[in-house]
Amino acid sequence: MSGLGGVAVFAVLTITTITVIGYTATYFSMQISMIESKVNEVLEENLDKLSRIELIRMNISQNNATTSIYVSIVNKCCKPIHVKDLAKLDVILVYRNGEETKCIWLPYDKSKISPEGWRPLNITYSNGRELVNPSNVDLSTGLWDVGEELNIEAWVNLEIHGPLVIILHPPYMRGG
Repeated sequence: MSGLGGVAVFAVLTITTITVIGYTATYFSMQISMIESKVNEVLEENLDKLSRIELIRMNISQNNATTSIYVSIVNKCCKPIHVKDLAKLDVILVYRNGEETKCIWLPYDKSKISPEGWRPLNITYSNGRELVNPSNVDLSTGLWDVGEELNIEAWVNLEIHGPLVIILHPPYMRGG
């Protein structure tokens, strides 16, 4: 084989190798894109299940200049939530005061010392005691399991005459 023939063979092998590497890289890139797309699709479909609660009952009571709102919510998340994580729950009250709409974020206050706030009262299942991972009376240990009701009290030092909305938003929690 002459020198020119060797160069030609080398060039053909180099071009073939580069072409195969290019096709392989393109194939893997497409596979990675498809996997990323599928992962994002699954996350979008299921992300709300990680942190979801459902309001099932709300009662409002007025006492002097204080309004108390009693709410029962069901854990619809995909896992139980530690009761110590309940303090991370956002409770927001939206109400009308005359022509003006007001919005208040209520702080967690287990002892009900603050002029406005919210606290957990108990956890039940079908209006009875918890069956799985029961929490103790002061809600310092235990889990709020899927399907169980958390009963909370929210209060503000003002009279509300008219419609109100309470927004309950769990933080992103991985559960128990």
